Amino acid sequence: MTYSVDFNLHNLFSIRLENPTSEAVKAVKNQVGIQPSVLNVEPDLTVCYVDRFNVPICHTEMGTAGFTNDEFYVVTGDGRREYRVQFPFAALGQPCKVVCETGTTEIPLLKLIINLRMLANGLMPIHAAAFVFDGIGMVVNGWPKGGKTSTLFSFLTHGARFVSDDWLFVDPNGKIYGLMQPIKLSDWQLNQLPNYQAKVKPTKRWVIQGLRWLDTVEKLVPEWIREKLLPARAFHQGLRYLNKKQRHVTLSPEKLFGTNLDAPTGHFDLLLLTLSYESPEVVISPLTTDIALERLMAALHYEWMKWEGYYSQYVYAFPHKRNILMDTAWDKQRVLLKNILTGKHFFSVMHPHPVYLDELYNVVSKSLRQSNGL
Repeated sequence: MTYSVDFNLHNLFSIRLENPTSEAVKAVKNQVGIQPSVLNVEPDLTVCYVDRFNVPICHTEMGTAGFTNDEFYVVTGDGRREYRVQFPFAALGQPCKVVCETGTTEIPLLKLIINLRMLANGLMPIHAAAFVFDGIGMVVNGWPKGGKTSTLFSFLTHGARFVSDDWLFVDPNGKIYGLMQPIKLSDWQLNQLPNYQAKVKPTKRWVIQGLRWLDTVEKLVPEWIREKLLPARAFHQGLRYLNKKQRHVTLSPEKLFGTNLDAPTGHFDLLLLTLSYESPEVVISPLTTDIALERLMAALHYEWMKWEGYYSQYVYAFPHKRNILMDTAWDKQRVLLKNILTGKHFFSVMHPHPVYLDELYNVVSKSLRQSNGL
């Protein structure tokens, strides 16, 4: 008997997991940011789990992907063993099926599957934060670590309504459909967000505080000692590793904003393009439509590059089985974006890193009010 778990994303994209483990259900829930639900339609994506693929594959990039005469496989793993996933590149954009070896948790390239299906249905996927403030729907885009989450939380602390922190989808009328995926906050952000910091487990707060203390001690050690003495150098390198891995938390929107939070939506009225720069000031300035479009396209292309690498391996394996939607995705996205951006306001926001969230809010909100953006 087949056991299934379904997910429904805004009635725009649906997933059915057939015979998943509890770990797989949890992982997919985090990937799409929604709870399982009952589907009354055929799913856009069916994910089946099987024991093992007992077939040899030709590797394109070892440990990443490979193929047989008929099928393309993405290789994933948990650090202890590898799992193969039969991946339907030719069918992306249509209802399709992915077959995973049991033990696979996160579905590889799931965001690509969702994004192409949304594109096929006329919606524009954008990697951005979004919120509604004073009735105005704001989308915040930028390079990774460029300030999307900081801008989002600087406004949330002043009454804004959460829509998205990661990927969102915009329909031709400008309606935004957000994802409730887990949100990553650095310790310097949490220091300025006491209400949200209180939601972090005490043990995690103690770990972060301990690392701060070790940082303080380590900075008292002269640089020549760190370079000459092996124990000091090893301590320095180990502390750098721990800082990278532990000086942040990842929390679900339900944990941050409340368990009754519905799948969020909003409207695209204004675009902020954020950048970190080497100055203590926060500076906001208006942008033309052309510059906003090109910067947004460049940022999106950076996000798509990792998916294009897998697609290139697929084309290498099956030169005559290309995916037309994947080949034309950029032209289609440009057309959709030009339509969506018509009549909108655009601003560049440059800020130091780390930034004082209250100052970020004050400068941006004041400038937007003066320019009638709010």
